[in-house]
Amino acid sequence: MNQMHQNLLPVQREMLPRLYILMVRLKSKEAVSNSQLINLTDLLHYSRNNDDLVIRWSNDTFAVIGYEKGNNANELAARLSGRLKSVVDVDDATAINMAYSFFPFSRENPLDLSWDQISVMIEQALNYTDENKQLSWLGLCGPKSNVFDYLQLMKKSSLTNLKEQIIIKSGLV
Repeated sequence: MNQMHQNLLPVQREMLPRLYILMVRLKSKEAVSNSQLINLTDLLHYSRNNDDLVIRWSNDTFAVIGYEKGNNANELAARLSGRLKSVVDVDDATAINMAYSFFPFSRENPLDLSWDQISVMIEQALNYTDENKQLSWLGLCGPKSNVFDYLQLMKKSSLTNLKEQIIIKSGLV
């Protein structure tokens, strides 16, 4: 995707839809059971949009990747947050965290952040939802200004600093 954006004129880039990456992490103090993973996978396949791809990102994290259409990433996060706890057996030792962002992250500067940098930001957002039990999901929608500094954001790594530099959408428990 990054190479495709490099080869396009700015006018052509505007016509391309952005991809969204929604990560769902099932975090447990003990090992996550196979039945919990199967239930989560089934729910993701059932809840996703028809064109979306569901992949296992790591042992306890899944990613839904799709094209941005209106507000569909936000709607998917809200829809999943309402269903996850009832479908996946969640107890006091288990938490479900969700976060999403877009590639390219900035419409004005589509080559500013790589796919890897965006995935690191999403994983950091998953940690923020784990720390703040009021948040059921967190969406990183784009930079607030053209002077966005990824390295500074990662060095400070706090939700407050994130809100200063990035347009945020979130869902409360």
